[in-house]
Amino acid sequence: MNNIFKSAFFLMVGVLGLSLTACTDKYEYDGPGENADGKVYFEQTSQKIQLNKEGNSFQIPVKRLKAEGALEVPVTFTAGKGNIYKVAEKAIFEDGKTEGYINVTYTVDDVKKGSYVGGKITLDPAFVSPYGSSTFIFVAGTTEFGVSAWKQIGVGSLTIAAPENDLGHFLSKGGEQWLLFDKPAKLGDRILYQNESDPNQYKIEPYMMKEGFPMTFTVDPKTNRVTFQNVDTGLRTKEKEVVYAHTLNAFPQFKGKDAEAQIKKPSSFDKENKTITFSTIYTAAEFKGIFAAEVEVFVYE
Repeated sequence: MNNIFKSAFFLMVGVLGLSLTACTDKYEYDGPGENADGKVYFEQTSQKIQLNKEGNSFQIPVKRLKAEGALEVPVTFTAGKGNIYKVAEKAIFEDGKTEGYINVTYTVDDVKKGSYVGGKITLDPAFVSPYGSSTFIFVAGTTEFGVSAWKQIGVGSLTIAAPENDLGHFLSKGGEQWLLFDKPAKLGDRILYQNESDPNQYKIEPYMMKEGFPMTFTVDPKTNRVTFQNVDTGLRTKEKEVVYAHTLNAFPQFKGKDAEAQIKKPSSFDKENKTITFSTIYTAAEFKGIFAAEVEVFVYE
């Protein structure tokens, strides 16, 4: 890693008083206690769903604490941007079952490869148990089939300043030692795509590893500044934690502080020279800890 970049980055960490917290999207169910009722709830508050090429529907599970009697619970659906799914108006419980379902249907021809969309489902408050969530957010999609939402822009190389210093001790997803590259590392045959539905969204595929881990990022059309977060690098710690990449301007403690300007290496897309610069932080899930920081440069033709 460039020593100036490293020094500047960790100086900012001290000055800005970086404080990290973790969160989860799974509801922690504590049990019904003495006041168990027959009302309904979502056991989880969110889910990413993978579509099946042979199907045209999937089900969202709903729970209740008592199994007696058939039950239909009204639900409402708030669609997100680009939604292609039709959500049933009722959650259905069969007699003798503590788990019911909400049916979700779609048309296979509407599926865009690599695009995950959905929305928020809300249970009728009159039927909701206090022991769980009344809302559920989902996105569904696939990378295996569907109309391509991406068009190829070019092919190039991703250069990482000094991975042997900070990234070399990580492992591949398969558990092998991450290769110690020459300084700097130059990863070739990386393809740049642009999203046809959202032209401000791009991806480089593959990112670091060759097992199909893309880097998807957004470009501000006015400033050409680049942002991405929670990108799976394909690297793992010895404890098998996923190593995630984020641009510095996406890191919660630096938002609005123009931290990239201080290190003079902002994440930006120079379209005229076909060059993209990333000021990147690598962390565990939910921005926990900082494993390393690098300046990455992608040049394409």
